[in-house]
Amino acid sequence: YLGGSPLATRLAQLYSHSIPLEKIGATLRPLLRAWAAERAAGEAFGDYCHRVGVEALRARFQEAAS
Repeated sequence: YLGGSPLATRLAQLYSHSIPLEKIGATLRPLLRAWAAERAAGEAFGDYCHRVGVEALRARFQEAAS
């Protein structure tokens, strides 16, 4: 799940079903790199995912983790 807020004012959206433990790093690494490179000043990871859109992130990165 991605895009939630720390104060629970926005719920996270499903990014992927049942990621095997051995693929967690490969799944999260490109998302975290994109956040680090593309975030606005002080933008939290959940806020970044919400702004960009979970669907867009899925289309951009999910196949790379497969």
